Amino acid sequence: MLVTEYFHDRLRDGRFVVHPTEWVGDPPFAEIEELLYLFERNELVYTGMGPPVAELDGALIVFALFAERVWNRLCANTRSSRESGVDVFRRVFGTSSPADEIYRGRISDVDTELRELAKIGTFIAERAMSWAPAGEVSQRYPTEMRGQYHEDDAREFLREARLDYHDCPAVLAGLDEHERDIEEYFETG
Repeated sequence: MLVTEYFHDRLRDGRFVVHPTEWVGDPPFAEIEELLYLFERNELVYTGMGPPVAELDGALIVFALFAERVWNRLCANTRSSRESGVDVFRRVFGTSSPADEIYRGRISDVDTELRELAKIGTFIAERAMSWAPAGEVSQRYPTEMRGQYHEDDAREFLREARLDYHDCPAVLAGLDEHERDIEEYFETG
């Protein structure tokens, strides 16, 4: 709710722009899923398949995907550190960001998620990777935007990830769980 309210407010003050061809309601999003749809459409810019759809302060808003099972394994032992939630927040987002505008005064409400995000951010940085959308060439595993991947594609992605993270038991355990999910999906799908 905080996120959708923030973007409604930014739409009203003109900082958030949704290009009219993508409006899905009035306002162009009522639920978080509709807002995320707009961000997803921005992925087409990286492939040359479409124009920008949703911009905040003139910047594209995109997303990055991270396998939930791997995330959970990497964060399984995330403990509260001596670092305050505000300090963790500043380290992750800086002092001037949309996240700061959204969560100012409410950081304690997202303390667990914030610490997990910080841990994943450290994991990514230690491997010289960056948060980047799938089609961005700086992404560790850049892929073409297309429809759903097939079983062979999924198995190849898992094989490559196992090679890359052979020295990280938490990632390997998460990949094993993810593989079971994939197998179940293709058996029932």
